[in-house]
Amino acid sequence: MSQQLKYNVDIVLCIDSTGSMNPVINDVKENALRFYVDLSENMSAKGKAIDHLRLKVIEFRDFYADGERAFKESDFFALPSQSINFKQLVDQIYADGGGDEPENGLEALAVAIKSNWNREGDKRRQLVVIWTDASAHPLDKF
Repeated sequence: MSQQLKYNVDIVLCIDSTGSMNPVINDVKENALRFYVDLSENMSAKGKAIDHLRLKVIEFRDFYADGERAFKESDFFALPSQSINFKQLVDQIYADGGGDEPENGLEALAVAIKSNWNREGDKRRQLVVIWTDASAHPLDKF
C-alpha cells in the first residue's frame, strides 16, 4: 500500500489526577500508553498510515485545593521514537489531591487547544482527549 499524502497527527491527553481518580488512574495510564499502538492498528486497517505522531500530556487537579501542584504540561513526544520518555512521564502520574468535586478540566482543555501544533504535512489532525470523573470549575481561576 502506497500512501501519497503525509499524515501528521498531534494528540493532547488531558488527565485528571485528583484523588477521586485513584480507582481508575492505572487504567487511564495504560490507555495513554497504548494510544500509539491502537491508533496505528486502526489506521492500518483502514489502509492509512500516520507519518508523524506526537503526544503530550496535561495533568490537572484543582487549583483551589492543590495550588502549584494543580497543573503539569509536558512537551510533545514523537512516537514511536520517544516512547521510552513518554512512558516515563505517564508512569509518574498518580491520583492525589483535589478538593471539592469540580476540577480544572476546562483550563486543561484551554491549554490543550493552545498547543504548539505540527504545521507540516499534507493532512494534519489535532485531537484532545480528556479523562476525568468530575465536572469542571468555571473558567475563572487560570
